[in-house]
Amino acid sequence: MKKNESHFLLLIKYAPLAAIVVFYTLAAFFLYWNNFTFYKQYENEFIFFGISTVVLAFIFSFFVTQYLKKVILSYKMQLRKESALNRKNDFILFQQSKLATVGELLSNIAHQWRQPLSVITTAATGIKLQKELGQCDVSLEKQSIESIIVNANYLSQTIDDFRNFYNPNVAKKYFSVTKAVQDSLKIVGSQLCNHNIKILQDIHEFDIYGIENELMQVIINLINNAREQFQNEHNKNLKEKIIQLQTHCDEVYNTLYVWDNAQGIKKEHIQKVFEPYFTTKHQTRGTGIGLYMSEQIISKHFQGTITVENKKFQYQSKTHMGACFMITFPHASK
Repeated sequence: MKKNESHFLLLIKYAPLAAIVVFYTLAAFFLYWNNFTFYKQYENEFIFFGISTVVLAFIFSFFVTQYLKKVILSYKMQLRKESALNRKNDFILFQQSKLATVGELLSNIAHQWRQPLSVITTAATGIKLQKELGQCDVSLEKQSIESIIVNANYLSQTIDDFRNFYNPNVAKKYFSVTKAVQDSLKIVGSQLCNHNIKILQDIHEFDIYGIENELMQVIINLINNAREQFQNEHNKNLKEKIIQLQTHCDEVYNTLYVWDNAQGIKKEHIQKVFEPYFTTKHQTRGTGIGLYMSEQIISKHFQGTITVENKKFQYQSKTHMGACFMITFPHASK
């Protein structure tokens, strides 16, 4: 039991006794000095009544204290169970949120591999033809081999990026916000290119304490959310699709902004976007846990906040309207 809880129980147990003793002591002195005859006449009864009252008060406070101790212990046990259950549910939701993006990420891997595989195949075929035709060019062959090595390393790095993203056993550490943003864009970059979405970056470096994969999950959720907004009917004729990542640092907080120009979120929906299982997508396209898990990760794992509002911003002398997600982190003290 914590120290302040023990003090509270001691106060309940002994405060009534102390009050009774003080009261009877003052009453005895008052009668002794002001009505000595009356005091001597009922002295024994007065002492007996005082002692009886103290004993009864002690017994009563003892049972009350024991009862309160049981109530407090029971309440703490219940809180521990609920806290453990909440942590388990949050972990399950976090894993569901990751699994919900598996299909997209596999598509990203296929897209990112297509070009280097084509380069490797072309280079290998060229070397084979030169050998068959007896037209060996050492310089060209060396260049082709170097191209194969570079692109094979790129394939290996792509696998490492995705494997690191899905690794659940990562310890907390200080990491760079720039690295988290760049690693996130590596994973979703091909999807953005497929949909002709332009990425703007204005990142000022700062460090964050936590698990980089979890912040990447949040950034990817926000980028995917913006990308899906561009697919809505009212955005199909949008000439320029923009997602902007920006940071701002002050004396108290570091803030990461994720903007888009997809016309913003409806007023009736903007207050609900962080609620679990809330989604405006068709059931086959969304589960509604992405933004909820993003809020849980930022608030519980990074002790930060995430909010959203519809805002206008300027780009190339044009005014754009869209949703702006603001992720605020406390300064990381090393």
